[in-house]
Amino acid sequence: MGVKRDVLFNDNYFEKGFVSLEEKDFLSLINGSFEYRERNDELEHNREFKQIIPYVWIVNKEGKVFAYKRDKKNSIEYKEKRLHGKWSCGLGGHIDKGDNEEDLIFNAMMRELGEEVVIPGTYTPKIIGFFNDDTDSVGEVHFGVLAVVETEGEVKHAENDEVTEEKFVSPDELEQMMEKENFESWTKVSWGLVKKYLENKS
Repeated sequence: MGVKRDVLFNDNYFEKGFVSLEEKDFLSLINGSFEYRERNDELEHNREFKQIIPYVWIVNKEGKVFAYKRDKKNSIEYKEKRLHGKWSCGLGGHIDKGDNEEDLIFNAMMRELGEEVVIPGTYTPKIIGFFNDDTDSVGEVHFGVLAVVETEGEVKHAENDEVTEEKFVSPDELEQMMEKENFESWTKVSWGLVKKYLENKS
């Protein structure tokens, strides 16, 4: 699922960065303008069509964020080879026709979380904004809907060969890691808005 670039941005274009939900609510625009296209190599290089990706950060009651590192190998489970070997704090994926269109983005978030991680208890993703990165080969064909899930328990990835390391880290620890480790662009671009969310909670 995606939206044509000129329809999505119109007069609200930003090359790289984020906007909060209060600054610009892209949800109504996305819900009223999306279309489905076959996901193939051509689509993955078509910058005129922005695929909409729910991207969820997990935070715990101590204000720490969940981070994980993908395997460098060509994982059977994880098809996006451009992100192999990188750290990430976001969980998400493409929106499919099978997702309930009554609340398409929210249901896609719940599906992706259920497929990728085990989170104890009940949880509800909270959408806090949107982000874009047209300077990156992956980002230029995708547009992120940013959300946060709060949990009080441990979080683990579902069993697969995709993730080699995972842990909760404090904001300071995360920023130190970003200086030393290889992080995917979307985690770095969206971190500023998540950091503001955590600061407002404390």
